[in-house]
Amino acid sequence: MQPMSTVSQWSLLACAIFVTKISRRRLYASFFMSEFNLDPTLSQDCFLLKETKHSLVLLMNNSLYHWFIIVPKASAIEWFELDDEMQSAVMAEINKLSRWMKSDLAVDKINIASIGNIVSQLHVHVVGRSCTDASWPAVVWGAKEKLSYTDEELKRVKARFESEIDFTGLSVR
Repeated sequence: MQPMSTVSQWSLLACAIFVTKISRRRLYASFFMSEFNLDPTLSQDCFLLKETKHSLVLLMNNSLYHWFIIVPKASAIEWFELDDEMQSAVMAEINKLSRWMKSDLAVDKINIASIGNIVSQLHVHVVGRSCTDASWPAVVWGAKEKLSYTDEELKRVKARFESEIDFTGLSVR
């Protein structure tokens, strides 16, 4: 057997470190998220609108956009890690929210994304976009423009959300 080159040794070490970090992150997620906890960044940046059987529905604290976030109650970090039942349930919530945004909020376009580069906890952004919004046509992620909700605006959004959208009728096959 021939000795490994220095480059091969470094490559192997880099892979081992990467795998160790991913494994630690998954171990952390499965251990600490057996009882569901919202990531502190999401908790700080958003308001809770609704808790369903399968998720939390949040409102991003930026009144320039109709920006909602759905956080599945699971330890998964990636969408494919959710079991089929959870995927179906969360997708039904995303669709219900999207239909409401399109019809009742009169948005021009709905952006749906799960990125997770900054917050690894699985969460899905559902953003209603308008041709006249502050970032159109660019993406809202990382946009400099931000305008926090006033207490009065937040009350109106919460009241409208609760009176116009009903997640209780959702069921999974």
